[in-house]
Amino acid sequence: MLRTIFVSTLLTFPLCAFAAPVITKATVTGEYIEVWGSGFGTKTNVKPLVWLDYETENDAALYRLNIDTLKSNGTIVPEINKSTNKVLKFDLKSHASGGPEQLPFNSNYLYVSMRRFYNFDMTNPELLASAGGGGLNLKPFRLWTEWSSKVKAHSILFGYQGKEGIESGRITPELTEEFSQWTGSTVKFKPFVWFTQEYLYNSSELNVRNGLLQIYTDGKKGGSRPMTTITTLYPEKYKFLFFDQVSNYNLLTPLEVYYDDIYIDDTHARIVLNNAPSPSDYSQTYPLIPVAWTDTYVKAKLTKTAKEHPSFCLYVYDESNAPNSQGFCPIRPKAPAAL
Repeated sequence: MLRTIFVSTLLTFPLCAFAAPVITKATVTGEYIEVWGSGFGTKTNVKPLVWLDYETENDAALYRLNIDTLKSNGTIVPEINKSTNKVLKFDLKSHASGGPEQLPFNSNYLYVSMRRFYNFDMTNPELLASAGGGGLNLKPFRLWTEWSSKVKAHSILFGYQGKEGIESGRITPELTEEFSQWTGSTVKFKPFVWFTQEYLYNSSELNVRNGLLQIYTDGKKGGSRPMTTITTLYPEKYKFLFFDQVSNYNLLTPLEVYYDDIYIDDTHARIVLNNAPSPSDYSQTYPLIPVAWTDTYVKAKLTKTAKEHPSFCLYVYDESNAPNSQGFCPIRPKAPAAL
């Protein structure tokens, strides 16, 4: 299918007409943070769909998805250059997908945050020479509909093409649109370094170009534009999430990717710590695990990674993806105190 590729970095998720969240007080006590304020909105399912940090055996108590449904490809190993932290290692040459494979969801919305480390360079001449010279066809993020004889399956993907370089990232709604969207230099492929990537998705209405997939790498927003995700010909909504699919790797050399701190939820409502007093200026972000949520009060469990840092700013996002306008700073996970 012939596609037009657009470049745009001006669009963000629409915010609702209600007042944005306001934080008036926050207290860190042991493993938890309690937050008081207004405008936090509702979060029907308090726990996230998935939380995986590969540190403890009781992770399942912190998320909603049935653990028997959660299939995770890879091996738990010590983090590179940080043996006190455990991560998931996966070899992409298996042609499966990395991390939680074929993760099911049933919502018009998704928020995903994850730490990732690619232990290879997609511009390596050996990789460029594979698959007939086209280079590595890497899809870090993909949503699929159900596929069966009863439905017309389709997908949306974010991917890189090795021969086009580290800034070749693009978002492609397959079959429901005639364009792909360059994501630009802010979400370029990053080899041999840990980075955090966030994905915010909302479905479109039928035959209406008001869906969106927004990608952030270390807080920097990639290009995106409204798109149609369901049409009369392809009415099925996306139901499965995949990470890091490679379809054309034909070498024997391992193609390793590492994962940590995978947070997935079927709403944009969330509570996070980051390193900036403005919600648009951060380069580090750490989702926390909600255990209680009302319009005026949120309680969340601190993660191991968050507790390793001395000072943060606190943000609560409502379900429309609107945060408090300024960070609530400082939050010190290592030093329990009332603010």
